Amino acid sequence: MISYSVAQRTKEIGIRIALGGQRGDMLGMVLRQSGRLVLIGLLGGLPVALGATRLLGAMLYGVGTTDS
Repeated sequence: MISYSVAQRTKEIGIRIALGGQRGDMLGMVLRQSGRLVLIGLLGGLPVALGATRLLGAMLYGVGTTDS
């Protein structure tokens, strides 16, 4: 997702650099956007993973949710 997002903004990043944008500014922009995607993924995925763990733990006899 992050790679796709950056690939879509390649021209924009090139224009910003051509107009005087610094490399560090571009890196910060990409990292902020990537951080948002990671945060959204964690907030959406963590409850689903915890729910699936409890559901599978209830379905399997004699196996705890934290068994490895």
